[in-house]
Amino acid sequence: MSIYRLFFSLALGMVLSGHGGHAQAHAIVIDSSPKAGSELMAAPFEIAIRFNSRIDIGRSSLVILDGDRNTTVLTVRPTTEPDLLQGLGPPLPAGRYRIRWQVLALDGHITRGDIPVTIKP
Repeated sequence: MSIYRLFFSLALGMVLSGHGGHAQAHAIVIDSSPKAGSELMAAPFEIAIRFNSRIDIGRSSLVILDGDRNTTVLTVRPTTEPDLLQGLGPPLPAGRYRIRWQVLALDGHITRGDIPVTIKP
């Protein structure tokens, strides 16, 4: 089970059991494209991460990390959907990468995470 699904399942369980007050205070990933563990082509690729709450796009970020932890800052694309963070991944050589995201939920809480992906040769 991916870490995102595990975290979402735990948070959902807390909400349903009545212990969700604190868990609801953070933006939780409910879907992403690419999915964690995806194998992608080297061409530019769309990144879209949907959260369980509204996020502040202006204070959110996307970064690609390579195996040496070098970073490429991506431009966050504007959207009319208040729970969506999106950008365009650049053409990359074959290898393993992490799409690192950070969002500010409108309640003031910052949430961060990584989506591991592989670029096929």
